Amino acid sequence: MKYLLLILALACAPLAAAASSADTNAQNGSAVQFLESKGVTIDARFSVPSGLHGYAATMPNGQRGVFFTTSDGKLLIFGNLVDAHGKNLTREYLNAYVQKPRNRQYFSHLEKTHWIAQGSKHPKQIIYAFVDPNCPYCHQFWEAARKAYSKGLQVRYIVVAILGNSSVNKAAAILSAKDPAAALDENERGFKHHSGAIAPVTHMPKGIHSIIAAHDRLMTRFGLDGTPGLVWKDDEGKVQTSNGLPPDPALQEIFGLSNKRK
Repeated sequence: MKYLLLILALACAPLAAAASSADTNAQNGSAVQFLESKGVTIDARFSVPSGLHGYAATMPNGQRGVFFTTSDGKLLIFGNLVDAHGKNLTREYLNAYVQKPRNRQYFSHLEKTHWIAQGSKHPKQIIYAFVDPNCPYCHQFWEAARKAYSKGLQVRYIVVAILGNSSVNKAAAILSAKDPAAALDENERGFKHHSGAIAPVTHMPKGIHSIIAAHDRLMTRFGLDGTPGLVWKDDEGKVQTSNGLPPDPALQEIFGLSNKRK
């Protein structure tokens, strides 16, 4: 959710700046029309409690976010809407109208990564997992996933490096190995505390650093800032994500999705 709030901060700033530059003629028209005249694209409209109107929008600089207007369309509202129960409605709208569409958009990009497949060769369920070689929660995920391989699970590991310089060099060692799957297993079998077992490279192989950087960027585009970052399709074909290791019951449910549409 940190990523969603970051989207809000980045996206609403240019919107607010555009709104603050309104001239006297714009005050007689729709606030949304004014934003559109400044190059803002409205991607979706949605209903909001208490007579407000909600909009998902893309700014000229490509940033995306949500904003609201009063019922007469004259005033723009930016920031967090919180209901009487403390629920952050803005966060929900960001997830529904900004992040989920992005997830659908970027899902096809996962195939273009240098993923490392483990598990069933005829999978009933495929999970893409962004993992850092030094992440203890990734290690727990690796251990849990192995128990589900016989049930039709395939995990496609996408190695990232977000936990420091050691992670970068260990990720490079895995990705540049003759057998990356065996290298990944080597890292996990000897995992201790917050350190993967594979020996880090001393010289970065050509092209590997750019691969790791691309993996890191794609992880961020899915709104994931913790590892393991999981991406999969549910039994209705909808893209789902998990930021970090889910609790065991939820993880087992993810592993057990056997009716997913292909």
